[in-house]
Amino acid sequence: MMTRLPFADAEFWTLPNILTVTRLALLPFIVLLMFIPAAWAASVALTLYIIGALTDYLDGWVARKYDQVSEFGTFLDPISDKIYVVTIMMMLLGTDRLNGIFVLLAVIIIAREFLVAGLREYLGPKDIQVPVSDLAKWKTAAQMVAMGILIIAPYMFGAATLGVLALMGATALTAYTGCDYLKAGLAHMCGPTSGADAKPDEVKAELESKPESEPASKPKPKKKKKPSADDESKE
Repeated sequence: MMTRLPFADAEFWTLPNILTVTRLALLPFIVLLMFIPAAWAASVALTLYIIGALTDYLDGWVARKYDQVSEFGTFLDPISDKIYVVTIMMMLLGTDRLNGIFVLLAVIIIAREFLVAGLREYLGPKDIQVPVSDLAKWKTAAQMVAMGILIIAPYMFGAATLGVLALMGATALTAYTGCDYLKAGLAHMCGPTSGADAKPDEVKAELESKPESEPASKPKPKKKKKPSADDESKE
């Protein structure tokens, strides 16, 4: 008996899932257009990039507002965001829109994406959640704006300088929030987390963890609020 794929079900194609898949579907066209050395191609690539960036916000908002959160969306949304950011960043490097010492900005951003993904993968099975800070959401917004400016930079006066400056600001937020998440993760890996000093300022008020020891009889499970896919995508 053949297993029915979830893609064949109408219920699978909710608006949030469509938005998430659309973000990934736009990437091949953006990549192709960025390789074409023409102003019109850069303009179209920027337009598609903006559409993709908007879906990053809209999919989570629609899912929460209209109660359309799904397992597929929770899985794919944060992954698609990372694929989107890393792919565009690599294209900025590959088309020489970002070069010289400023390549380090891309290295820091990409390394941070892997760091946070690794921390969540390690802490997830232990029922430990590291909530997303407001600063991390600002980081995502600054990053998206900077990359959009750099896409059009070769064909707009002053855009290259403005884009690099914006990316420097985004990278500073990236490094700060990355260290914040790392401290939160190390606090769980290397010792008890009951002390306030072991928790970084950005997340110490929200960190949730499973107790180190539980009563021998009838342990009471602790209910945890599951973070939304949209929050994870802004990490």
